[in-house]
Amino acid sequence: MTGEDPLRRVLRELGRALRACRPYVPRVIVIGGIVPVLYRHHEWFGASRVPALTTTEGDLAVPTKLEILDGQTVLGLLDSAGFVIYEVPGFENQPGTQRIQDREAGAKKPAPTYLEFLAPMFGKPEPALVELQPGLRAQRLRHLDLLAHETLSIDARRVPDLGIEEALEVRIPNPATYQLQKVLARKERVPAKRPKDMAYAFDVAMLSRPIWGTLAGVLQRAGESDPSWKASVAKARERIRTLFENEHSEGVVEAALVYRDFCGDAAPSERTIHEVMRRFIDQLG
Repeated sequence: MTGEDPLRRVLRELGRALRACRPYVPRVIVIGGIVPVLYRHHEWFGASRVPALTTTEGDLAVPTKLEILDGQTVLGLLDSAGFVIYEVPGFENQPGTQRIQDREAGAKKPAPTYLEFLAPMFGKPEPALVELQPGLRAQRLRHLDLLAHETLSIDARRVPDLGIEEALEVRIPNPATYQLQKVLARKERVPAKRPKDMAYAFDVAMLSRPIWGTLAGVLQRAGESDPSWKASVAKARERIRTLFENEHSEGVVEAALVYRDFCGDAAPSERTIHEVMRRFIDQLG
């Protein structure tokens, strides 16, 4: 597997995991950097001016508890599909996060590509991890629950790199909630990952142009369904406007730098990023 494109590899691993865990797929939402790749294969979305950014991780959002289905645990199904768990060292002898990775990489060191389960955080930030099933943990993240509002579905067969040949409906976030969740989570993100989030924001804005007219309604219904979401949506709208307010704003500059590093002379300019994001943000209501 040396020299293999990491994005194609993580997509293939994601497809293998989804296929193996088919009974649990309705309770899973694929999130993170893989989402813009999946949008590219969804019939509702258009084209982007930029290529899909490379990612080495597949993030899977799940509820804080997963009932065991048909006597088969997620760990058991993943094991049968050739995955192992790498235990990331925690602090002060406490358990750390878990990476689901190919058995060929072993379980003693982190693999170049991996999958990770994430769950919503409500209330106090501790504990940082939650046990989904015996032996299976997920990192808790604030605002992740927003991604469950009006999710979209994509037939995994539409994404060749997933390698799934039978019908399998996979849930992905609505672009409105995808964008706002990233903005809300920005302060808690590792600083090194924030610029790439801004680049994803531009990419998703471009891809979702055919359905821009639906986004304000999605957010309005989110606010009406949950009082806490109403406050979060209002806060996120304000933050995203600030991040992309002009060509010199933090989000614009970060996104432009990421794309210059990724695609050189083909990278969008700060002016282009600002203009696209301004029009996108106006559609959020």
